[in-house]
Amino acid sequence: MQRQDILSTAKKHAITRNMASPDFFEGALLGNGNLGVVVCTRPDGIVLHLGHNDIWDVRICEDHKDKIGTFQEIWDKICHAKGDVHGEAWYQEYVKEVTSSYHDYKYPRPYPASSLYLFFDRKEYEVLGHSLDITNGLLTITLEKEDKEQHLIQIFVSQRTDQIFCRTVDRAGKKVSVFYRMLLVPNQEKDGLPCYEKTENGFLQRLPLFGEEEQKKENDRAFAVFYRTDGKMDRKGLDSRLEEMFQITVWVKHGLYGEICCENQETEKS
Repeated sequence: MQRQDILSTAKKHAITRNMASPDFFEGALLGNGNLGVVVCTRPDGIVLHLGHNDIWDVRICEDHKDKIGTFQEIWDKICHAKGDVHGEAWYQEYVKEVTSSYHDYKYPRPYPASSLYLFFDRKEYEVLGHSLDITNGLLTITLEKEDKEQHLIQIFVSQRTDQIFCRTVDRAGKKVSVFYRMLLVPNQEKDGLPCYEKTENGFLQRLPLFGEEEQKKENDRAFAVFYRTDGKMDRKGLDSRLEEMFQITVWVKHGLYGEICCENQETEKS
């Protein structure tokens, strides 16, 4: 089968849902292998739940790393065990050592980066549903006005960079203004992370290493979520009123705290 035939067939099988999908497990899935986005639709707006494979909870302690051993060493002990290995004193002590880092902390895992809310007037629009084109990764959310005119929210995740592109158009592709408010919600301190730091166009959050409280901030791992929009907006922290906004770009950055701070300063200047 030719590539064009494959694309033509796949295009007939878009993933669709003909209603609002406010639940996380009902949302449309977008991503590029590193950045993941779950897009949920609500009667009053859409929510982009952002996650990234490299935003890790790194509070794991490695005091026991010299006791882990190699696979062959552990396998040899298992082979020479008398009876059930789970009853062996050395095995019980080994399990206790290598799992000690997880007892008092949540299991290290990728954290959600944040959630981005984009609100529209529910008196003006009704959510008809969404459709995800599996041939190009373009998500289209359809809104309908009282006069049956339809406006579209189109969302796409870059396959090369950790960027999300969103625009609002009518059926003819002409730009239309849909959203009146944007709310960016970072992880909270109750989730075990330091308080986020607001920036001109987003936020920055550290991921401190376990046992490294005295190290300089610049050496901590960190991540940030930044955005850029057209139109007018009055920035009040992470909650902004929008006017004549037709498109927004969001990107997730990760790395050393000091490096991300420098990148953000350059971004704001541009």
